[in-house]
Amino acid sequence: MIKTEPENKWKLQITEDEIRGINDRLKWAMYGDETSALGHILLEINGIERTWISSNGTVTLSMRTTGALVEGCGGSSALQRVQLHARLFKRIDRSGGVIHVIDWGEYRELEFDSNGLVTRLVEPPERFPDWRQKYAEVDGPTVGVCPNRLRNAIVQAATLPEGVNLEDGPVHTWVHGVNGLLRFHTPWVNYFDTEVDIAANARVPDTPAALLDVHATQCAIHLMDDISGDITVTLPSTPMSPMRLRAAEFDALVLPIDRWIDERNTLTEALCTMLQVDAVQPDEDGDYPITMTDHAVWARLETSRNRPIVQVFSILANGVPKCQELFEELNSINRNERFVRLVWTGSSLGAEASLIMPQVDPFALNYMFREVERVATRYQDMLAAYFADPGQSETLF
Repeated sequence: MIKTEPENKWKLQITEDEIRGINDRLKWAMYGDETSALGHILLEINGIERTWISSNGTVTLSMRTTGALVEGCGGSSALQRVQLHARLFKRIDRSGGVIHVIDWGEYRELEFDSNGLVTRLVEPPERFPDWRQKYAEVDGPTVGVCPNRLRNAIVQAATLPEGVNLEDGPVHTWVHGVNGLLRFHTPWVNYFDTEVDIAANARVPDTPAALLDVHATQCAIHLMDDISGDITVTLPSTPMSPMRLRAAEFDALVLPIDRWIDERNTLTEALCTMLQVDAVQPDEDGDYPITMTDHAVWARLETSRNRPIVQVFSILANGVPKCQELFEELNSINRNERFVRLVWTGSSLGAEASLIMPQVDPFALNYMFREVERVATRYQDMLAAYFADPGQSETLF
């Protein structure tokens, strides 16, 4: 049966300044395909408070405004969300207007009435990702930086060496705190690296370096064009943590580039084939569980060395104090094991085997897993009985 009346209707006033903010600021993080939810502007309304969000997956920009209460929809105090097509606002002479949201149950229709011109589109069915969760993951140190100084530093870090052109690919820069300063370090293949240091309003703590797309960082800076006062910068707390920029009513988040994405994909694909599953998920430490039996075994991508490797490992015991007898026993066992070695990490005792990336495939991974499991089964009880502290001998499986 064709519906002749919508299930619900509500409307809200949109100001000319809000439209200008969409076209001049939020557009920098718009995904280039509106068949995706990220190709739209998410508007969240809570009373008179509004939050406008755009994101392309790497950069998330948000703008806060205030405006008239929503009319309709069971009360103006209810939290409302709507995904707006950017093409509603792209006309150069677009002034303010009224957005009508018409709920037909299976879909919602959007009407933008501005100066007697009504534009009608259907809201996209795909839901906008949880942008709040990304902001919740920000936990690094925060400093204030002069906007012009920050813009100039990013431009300088992105300046191409003579002989390099943009067809060579995107420009990436490492960002971190070092020696009390904020540093952008841009590596160039076959050319000298660029390092740009800038001072903040306080000493910048030393932080791990995170690899950022320079264009993404510039998009975040564009959000705050023409603001006065410092930009508050929250640095990444780990190489894979986001960087956050805040000023006035604007907020930007830049996710780092995973420089080991190809290697990580190789590992996960090998694990999926080996375990005969569609997907594998790492734990909170970034390790992939292979089995959670009496001798739990994990795999991890280790990137702290000169080249990435895959480690397959099992924890035999915790609370193992340092002693000469322990090292003698481990050395004796390691001399008789071809692929697996027993290691003491300062408090824990483990068995591990390593594969360099070109060797990683389901068959090699399965062999390493079986070898680590065999060694853990053979030596765990004996080593725990002789060397583990009875008061701290809890294992991790």
